[in-house]
Amino acid sequence: MRQPLRSLRSTVWLGLALTISFFYPLLVTLYDQARYLQWTRVNTWELISAIALGAVGGAITLRFIDRIERTVPRILALLAVMSVPLMSFGVHALRQLRFTDTLIGTHEWVTRHGVVSLVMGLAAVLVISLLVRRWLSAVERVLWGALLFLSLLTFFAALTIARVWPFDTQTTIAAVPAATAREGGHMLLFLFDELSYEYLYDANGNVRDMFPNFQRFAASATNYHRARAPGRRTLRSVPGYLRGEPVGRITVAGDEIFELGSDGEQHPLTFTGEHLFARARALGYTTAIVGPAFQYCVLLASSLDRCWSYSTYNYAGIHSSFSVWNPVATTMILWPRQLPQGWVKRPLYAHWQRRGIAEVTAFVRDVIRAPSPAFLFAHVYLPHLPFAFDRNGYAPAENPFEQSPENYTRQLAYVDTWFGEVLATLDAQGRFSSSTIVVLSDHNFRAQTPSDEWDHVPFIVKGADQREHGDIDVPTRIEEALSALVSASSPQ
Repeated sequence: MRQPLRSLRSTVWLGLALTISFFYPLLVTLYDQARYLQWTRVNTWELISAIALGAVGGAITLRFIDRIERTVPRILALLAVMSVPLMSFGVHALRQLRFTDTLIGTHEWVTRHGVVSLVMGLAAVLVISLLVRRWLSAVERVLWGALLFLSLLTFFAALTIARVWPFDTQTTIAAVPAATAREGGHMLLFLFDELSYEYLYDANGNVRDMFPNFQRFAASATNYHRARAPGRRTLRSVPGYLRGEPVGRITVAGDEIFELGSDGEQHPLTFTGEHLFARARALGYTTAIVGPAFQYCVLLASSLDRCWSYSTYNYAGIHSSFSVWNPVATTMILWPRQLPQGWVKRPLYAHWQRRGIAEVTAFVRDVIRAPSPAFLFAHVYLPHLPFAFDRNGYAPAENPFEQSPENYTRQLAYVDTWFGEVLATLDAQGRFSSSTIVVLSDHNFRAQTPSDEWDHVPFIVKGADQREHGDIDVPTRIEEALSALVSASSPQ
């Protein structure tokens, strides 16, 4: 039975169904958790353009399939075209229905029982092939019917685009050239995401030999061995650092971040009063922040001279030009890391990590080379996965999402290299000695650390003109120590 694509309108409508099904993970994320994407108006136009092109391409493909005379090749062609959009939609829908653990468990079982899984897969293909041959017309009707059913997602797509149309997140604040150069050291805060105390230090409280740049830095700095982050997750730790004080429980709803106040009510997270950047600017520093995850340029806009933020999911954040590829890549980044979608996501996300770190590195170096003393908070998305580096640079692990000690240590070695290169840039400017430099983290390497140690992180402080090693072995709240450090600092 041939599916009559009676008009151009119906053909485009079904082509649109294919396209919307593919973009379903992105559309759902935009509708429910847009904050994580740092969405802009340009991103909306990219998505609209990608959907339009996909609908046209899908319509042309479906028209071609409909003209295939023989039934079996026609069904196989239709299955091939529908496979990726159906997988993109179906897997994400199952995750929405809270079947994530089931999907992960199934993937792990298949991975452990490779031969058995292969035999079962071949048997399933054989059974399906026999059913297709037995009921060709019925199978074709089901496929076209499924495509027609998926076309209902078009209304959800339209609603989502209308909902995010006002969104135009500010992700940059451009630096204004200083009128005159001023002497003085910088104050540089390096937050390395998921940096582990246990992996950086040995059992005696010394930085391990495999990290020579951290080792040299720690030798003339104060090492806090019992320091605790404000929280056990990025969402709570980073606001605590930026404020210089503890924060309440943090939640996300749509495009807003909320903090649980002392009155028991949820309030939008704000940065007013004497937070770190306000105090640093009052002291005479030029202020700068860079990093992923938070809308830094929005939350701290009134206290920043320079900023760049990017999403850990939105590919457009590290791809500056307009491109219909951006929403496609973002959708694939939102896919699960398990196979078969992981075959696409793994190299793509490793490349995203490389691009993001390159942009952060350029930003940090520009700030360091600025003619006036700067207060910089650099949120570096390392050694957090994806594991895309070794000591010498970009070299993605076989599975960049496998949170093994080997992958983590391998990437931590690159963090050591990166940190050494940044310090060399600072030294070349003649400002290493006069600068205050802080190394810290938002949380421990959670996958390999007991939960009661998730907030135990490295905290290393080199003060201006400090040359002696120091060890502090008493409980320390890092946000409070940072607050005191800023209050006591001076760019002069």
